[in-house]
Amino acid sequence: SHLAPIPRLAPDELLVLRGFGITTAEGNHNIRAVGVRYLRWRNAVSVTFADDSPDDDGFTFTVHYLVLFHHSRTGRRRNPHFDGPHQQRFRFTESARIRKTARGVALLSGFTFRFADSDHHLRKIAVDLEPLDNFDVTFTDDERDNPVDGFIEYVLAVPYIR
Repeated sequence: SHLAPIPRLAPDELLVLRGFGITTAEGNHNIRAVGVRYLRWRNAVSVTFADDSPDDDGFTFTVHYLVLFHHSRTGRRRNPHFDGPHQQRFRFTESARIRKTARGVALLSGFTFRFADSDHHLRKIAVDLEPLDNFDVTFTDDERDNPVDGFIEYVLAVPYIR
């Protein structure tokens, strides 16, 4: 893992991912773990890319993020605010539909995928947070039968109250 320091966030601020990229010099990796997570206690974003060959794990990365406020009040009206972060751990093979901790529009703030086997030739990793009640996670490789330990962290957008 590598740490990218960021400015300290206030207690009422939340980090959400807007995008990221991980690039390796070598194209042939047997992936063990990949992830992007905000570590509040370190004031940093942790980016993980690991395989079974430690000598070729060099990688570069970019992380794009937004900082949101938990709550915002204007007069008598409560503007949209964000609840979280919510965290969920799960295990799946190939794809899964994971029930959210609460119903709502979610924004991704971090994830980690750890692979029990090291023979992955990655085809697809995807997280879809759009459904209101759950999120869909997909991991496919050439074998389509390897278990994946997943961790998702997200915030929920809560509509304003009149």
